[in-house]
Amino acid sequence: GGFPGIWTLSVNSSSGDIDRRLVPPKGKVSDIIHPPRWVVEDPMVKIARAQNPDDGKPAAWAVENGRSRNYYQPYHFAIILVAGAIVGAFIGLHWRIRALRTQAYEQVDSAREDNNNEDPEEGGE
Repeated sequence: GGFPGIWTLSVNSSSGDIDRRLVPPKGKVSDIIHPPRWVVEDPMVKIARAQNPDDGKPAAWAVENGRSRNYYQPYHFAIILVAGAIVGAFIGLHWRIRALRTQAYEQVDSAREDNNNEDPEEGGE
């Protein structure tokens, strides 16, 4: 058994024991977050940095003609969005026109049936 929720862990500086406390359901974030007293860097950080250097430039395999292959200007998204809206409008218009044609044929067929079903004896003079 236990309690679901968020737990804070702190180290008692005199004994080295870890103190675990359940965060209260209400309150300020500043009540549970404190600046660290010390930071111990993981020994693997130096190795990871050496294996993944960051000089601020994209990787050579991701560059084509002096520009990153994944490089998009903000307006590219707008162009794609507008093009999609235009295509969607044309598709919607196509289906509306198709539905109107179908309705028009149905109305003409219905009018023809009405004319064919009229009794010729009751007709005009």
